[in-house]
Amino acid sequence: MLARRGGGLHHLCFRCESLRVQIRLLEEKGAQLTVPPEPGEAFKNQDIAFLLVEKNLNIELIDTIEKEGWLGVAEDCSTTTIGALAPPEGTNQGLS
Repeated sequence: MLARRGGGLHHLCFRCESLRVQIRLLEEKGAQLTVPPEPGEAFKNQDIAFLLVEKNLNIELIDTIEKEGWLGVAEDCSTTTIGALAPPEGTNQGLS
C-alpha cells in the first residue's frame, strides 16, 4: 500500500558497540543478515551492516559516531534502542 503512495519507511539505523556481536545476537533471534559488514560512505567508510527482521523491516547497524555531514556527535542511544529489538525475558515475542 505504501508503494502505491510513493514512499515509506526504508530502514532503521542503530548504533551498537560491536557490529559482529550485535549481528550474532540478532541472528540468534531470527534476523537475517542481508548485507554483511562493509564500508559505508555515509559513515566515513566505517563498517555498516543490514539485517532483515520480522514484518520485512530493514535494520542498519553501525558501530561508529563518524558521520559525513553531521555537525556534532550523535547521542549514544545504543543501550536503549538495540534492546528494543529483543523480546522481554521469558516470552516468545519479538524476532522469531
